[in-house]
Amino acid sequence: MKDELHLERCETFVPLKEKIDAYIEYYNCFGYQRGLNQMSSNEYYHYKNTGEKPY
Repeated sequence: MKDELHLERCETFVPLKEKIDAYIEYYNCFGYQRGLNQMSSNEYYHYKNTGEKPY
């Protein structure tokens, strides 16, 4: 995360929090991982709890 965000441009806490929240949302919903069978974190969590693959 530290290599993908430019947090030094944030001068107050509010924009910093917004950038971090947006990155976490992206990572959890659209960041597909090899270690999770090419699923995003949210998809893998759903798969592990229900046994249903998202595709």
